[in-house]
Amino acid sequence: MDRRFDLLRVFACFLVVIIHISGSDANVLNSNWWAGNVYDSFARASVPIFFMISGAMLLPKSEPLLAFFRKRFWKVIPPLVGWSLFYLWWLHHNGLHIGPPVYWILAILRGPTMYHLWFFYAILGLYLFVPLMRRAYLASSQPERLLILTLWFGWISAYPMLNTLLTGEPFVTTSGNPHSIGYFAPYAGYMFLGAVLSEHAWRKSTGALLFAAGVAATVAMTAIYTQRAGHLDQTFYDYLAPNVTVAAAGLFMLFLGMQKGASPPWLSRLSLYTVAIYGVHVFLIDPVAEILRVSKTTGIGWIDVPFTAAFVFLTAAAIAHLLRVFEDAVRAAARIFAARYQARLL
Repeated sequence: MDRRFDLLRVFACFLVVIIHISGSDANVLNSNWWAGNVYDSFARASVPIFFMISGAMLLPKSEPLLAFFRKRFWKVIPPLVGWSLFYLWWLHHNGLHIGPPVYWILAILRGPTMYHLWFFYAILGLYLFVPLMRRAYLASSQPERLLILTLWFGWISAYPMLNTLLTGEPFVTTSGNPHSIGYFAPYAGYMFLGAVLSEHAWRKSTGALLFAAGVAATVAMTAIYTQRAGHLDQTFYDYLAPNVTVAAAGLFMLFLGMQKGASPPWLSRLSLYTVAIYGVHVFLIDPVAEILRVSKTTGIGWIDVPFTAAFVFLTAAAIAHLLRVFEDAVRAAARIFAARYQARLL
């Protein structure tokens, strides 16, 4: 794969870890509040980037319908089920009564069993509509694509934010019901945006400027509205907020401005590990980083947040590597068993 996308996927995964660590400081109005706010604002482009990479990889190409669903669902459903079961076990281990195994399956069908697993449900829902989105993308002209993006940004992001600023009503663009199309559909625009941006050459400076502007707006507006409210106001942290959309587009353009080329083996493997890193990192933040007091190394948020994020990310990558080694061993054993069984039949 193009090393730009592998780098971007790994960086976005690290930013997700930053979000879930910096949030512990951003929720408390103390001396580390600014550190938490800046790091959280810097990292908010992460999840949109995941959607944009999927759009860039999937929408511009054509493939048979069944082949697409078989390939995509195999990449999403096993980790969704696997990590959901893992966190159900973790909750059960910590005293939450879940019930017999059938209730565990029902819990997964109802929705995410841990807060960060919502992404698997959202991307799964989007994959159902990718064949239709792909046809619309391939059949549309450049002006039509820009119109689609303009309508999406205006309807899903800009207008709801304007309404929030003028009326004080909450900024709500998605449904909280995992079974509703509104749970994932608003993010479809990010897939379309990623596909459109990927077909053009961009200067790194342009992307960096947009990213910096989006991050600065997130930092400033969050600070202003938090001071007014007297507690953390997360309106501008929303993944569909205009400031986050600008930051995500800028970061995407920044990486696209880098030189093309094949990924070195270590980067390809680390990019492959990002799904497992995403799945396990939340488990590492509380019971591991807190017990080892990694998150309180200096008591200074500007230092502790990136240090803890690096510790969690690298530990998660090591776990992902072990899981991959185990998976490869199981597959090899299965192939050997199948070959011997077939030989006996012959």
